[in-house]
Amino acid sequence: MRKRKEKRVPILLRIAVSLALIYILAPILVIIGSSFASVANLTFPPKGFSLRWYQEYFKDTGWLNATWISIKLAMIATACTVLLGSLSAYGIEKSKHRNMWLSFFTTPLTIPTIISGLALLQFYNFLEVERNFWAILSGHIVFVTPFVTRTMYTSFYRFNHSIEEASWVMGAGKVKTFLLIVLPAVKSGLMSSVFFAFITSFSNLTISIFLATGKNITLPIKIYTSASFDPTPVLSAISTIIIIITITVMMVMKHFGDHE
Repeated sequence: MRKRKEKRVPILLRIAVSLALIYILAPILVIIGSSFASVANLTFPPKGFSLRWYQEYFKDTGWLNATWISIKLAMIATACTVLLGSLSAYGIEKSKHRNMWLSFFTTPLTIPTIISGLALLQFYNFLEVERNFWAILSGHIVFVTPFVTRTMYTSFYRFNHSIEEASWVMGAGKVKTFLLIVLPAVKSGLMSSVFFAFITSFSNLTISIFLATGKNITLPIKIYTSASFDPTPVLSAISTIIIIITITVMMVMKHFGDHE
């Protein structure tokens, strides 16, 4: 049996790809490096080595409260959007007018987030709804659900529905079939939806800044205000922590995805 000849990648293409990767990763490396600086300015290469800025983050109640609010928002928003988005995507895939419904449910993706945030603010003012944690949460759900719907629709579209029909024939109800047959089969899409929903909600600034008050400052808002008025290496330390957590979660997801 003849061995398949490996295609040689042109040297210029390799160089171009390497330069592109360096360009993408360079800002991240600068952030990580500056988080270990011993001076109070955002400098790179870092002067000295210190964990001072990580310690300041964990000692500052303002930063910790903002982080906790963002985590709580992201967790609840993820649970709500994955449920709503999955059911919506499943219904859309079953519909005869799936293209029309998919366009309708994913319309918020085409609207700039600053306009969505302003519209929600005006809408809540009209209804005299207080700007609090639940108002921010509702904004996140409106913003994140279309992402989940789009992801889950792709997974349901690729699903072999003859398995689902066989389950119905064998006497399993629609709810039982959906929970025990359909969802496990689209596990990859479900995990991706959970990850992207959490990250999108956690990192959201535009929607949050319109609906937040002084009592409900999220981490992205606090990072933005700190970067505007008092930039310190604490920002780099926080960003480094978020980068490490994100990479870890992605590696865990890849591990489980490879073992399906």
